[in-house]
Amino acid sequence: MVVGSRVRMLHGFGEGIVTKIEGKKVLVLLNEGLEIPIYSQDLVEIATKQEKEQIAKADPKNIQPKIVPSRIFFVKDGVFLAGFQKANSLVDFSIVNYTDFNLCVVIFKLGRPVNQFFTQLLIEPKSVEELPDSISISDVNHQLGLYFQILKFHSLQGDPYPAKEFKLSFSQTDWKKTLSKVPFLEKEGFLIQLDEEMVKINPDVIKESMLNQRVLPEIVRTKEEFRKLEWREIDLHIEIISKMKLT
Repeated sequence: MVVGSRVRMLHGFGEGIVTKIEGKKVLVLLNEGLEIPIYSQDLVEIATKQEKEQIAKADPKNIQPKIVPSRIFFVKDGVFLAGFQKANSLVDFSIVNYTDFNLCVVIFKLGRPVNQFFTQLLIEPKSVEELPDSISISDVNHQLGLYFQILKFHSLQGDPYPAKEFKLSFSQTDWKKTLSKVPFLEKEGFLIQLDEEMVKINPDVIKESMLNQRVLPEIVRTKEEFRKLEWREIDLHIEIISKMKLT
């Protein structure tokens, strides 16, 4: 698998093109225009139409039959906050649900001096839901950000899916870097993923690495060096010591 390869999700029905490879993670630009990170083991490389035609011409026996999945797979990750700027600092926000799950989203306004409940939404799979009011992303109205609680559920899946939390700070967000094409709406806006896995920092690992950096290098000595250390001469200045005793 290389950049430019066409791939299909192993645990879903999305297809796209590999745009970047970072270790085990692969960035895939889906056919809908959304670029998402996926682990390489969750992808399968597929041939393009031209490649299939070339294989068919070379040897008809190489034509692979269509594989029907033996069980249902779900696209689990892909909940986004999309924003479209209006006049001044006002922004119209929407929740984009790219997953195959139903969503229950509870939103709070982080403000000064207290936080406030904003709204709750029930969002169907592969759909977009607008937030009820425009929000100012400046400090004029003492609004510092938004806090999201997200619960995913599916009628065909019995196991509960763990709830997600996301805190968005207006002042710490580089809005220009979030500009992207919003899926389903087919227009450019702010796009922030709300259910992306956060990197967990293990303090014990950091402490151990810091201690290992302080360890002094081991001193290796030859047998001759040890002999010199063991039989070295020591001048005790006996005559000076004897004079000191006599006085």
